[in-house]
This record gives sequence, structure tokens and C-alpha cells, in this order.
Amino acid sequence: MVMSFFRRSDDSGIDHIESQVQRMVTDARHTFDLAMNAVTGGSVASVADEVRLTDRQINVTEMEIRRELVIHFSVHGGGDATEMLVFMNMIKDLERIGDYNKNVF
Repeated sequence: MVMSFFRRSDDSGIDHIESQVQRMVTDARHTFDLAMNAVTGGSVASVADEVRLTDRQINVTEMEIRRELVIHFSVHGGGDATEMLVFMNMIKDLERIGDYNKNVF
């Protein structure tokens, strides 16, 4: 995996990271919808396991993105550090949203 990441061109590495961030957004939104449904009268038991499982996936994706960001900006140097920091803050916040949704249960 790491070697294939090194071989990517500058843009394709960021494109891959952006697609992973989009997946995190989708997963966080999904857990939010499930948690709000449970809060507003839905069945808690039927969605609790799915929320926890999706939160674990969000956590794994966060770690993957962090690793890929560090590798990408180390290897391709000269990149905009601001872009990396924005990605880092976004994924931290998305991970936190997943935790909040999980804590509803």
C-alpha cells in the first residue's frame, strides 16, 4: 500500500485523500441520521450496532487519511501546509461527529 501511494502523481494522491474524506462525511452523516432517528422515537436497539460499526470504520479511515497525508506531504514536499492542516482538522471533526453519534446510545 505505501509503495503504491509513493508512485502516485501529486494530484492523484490528493484525489485519493479527498475521496476518503468524502467517505468519512457520508459515514458521519449516516450515523447522524440513525442517531437522530433513534432519539426522535425510532428503535434504538435496531440501529445501535450499525452506528457503532460505522463509527469504528470512521476511526479507521481517519487513521488511514492521517498516514497518507503525512506520507504525501513528506514525499511530494513543497506542498501547501495549509491544505494538510485543513484536511487534518476536517477528519478530526468528522471523527468527533461519529463519536457524538455513537454516544447517543
